[in-house]
Amino acid sequence: DGDFTHTKGVGTIDAPPLNVATFMTDPSKRSQYDDLFKRDTILRTLDPGAVSKALGANVDVADVKHVEFKSPFAMVIGPRDCVLVSCRIIDPDGTVTVILASAPDTYKPPTKKYVRATVFAAGIRVAPNPAKPGTSIMSNVQMMDPNGSIPGYVIKAVAPERCAMSAQVDAAIKKLSRLPDPLPLPP
Repeated sequence: DGDFTHTKGVGTIDAPPLNVATFMTDPSKRSQYDDLFKRDTILRTLDPGAVSKALGANVDVADVKHVEFKSPFAMVIGPRDCVLVSCRIIDPDGTVTVILASAPDTYKPPTKKYVRATVFAAGIRVAPNPAKPGTSIMSNVQMMDPNGSIPGYVIKAVAPERCAMSAQVDAAIKKLSRLPDPLPLPP
């Protein structure tokens, strides 16, 4: 669609949502399910209470972070980065939702090392699977402008991988010797 891409993926994970969320929120584990991820750095921690009040939701973590990504085709396109505001919401039923959008570049000015991507909206929702207790249904969506020049064949190669994130998370979790401890439910 012109200058921006949007993807949506839905899949099942053979682990409860609160355990999946623990795994996915650990930056040291992300490369196990996201080949393009390089690193993220927290730039500012936001007050979850104030964000909860603004959103009318139970936000337990809110921050601004700088995220760096490797290029899927280094000979053709450069690596990307973005500055994101992120918040995590945990519902009483164990559903975990992460909402993301680009934050102002003033938090981390762009450099020549990366092409700065713009994330208009993105989110991940990991919910209990009513058809199979103890498992999760994961939905992930993103609408972004990767900026710069990217050939269509690169987008066609990368977009399906972004949609299949739940399968990649499921495969990574199955390789663990034990599930990570679950996130606590809100009080």
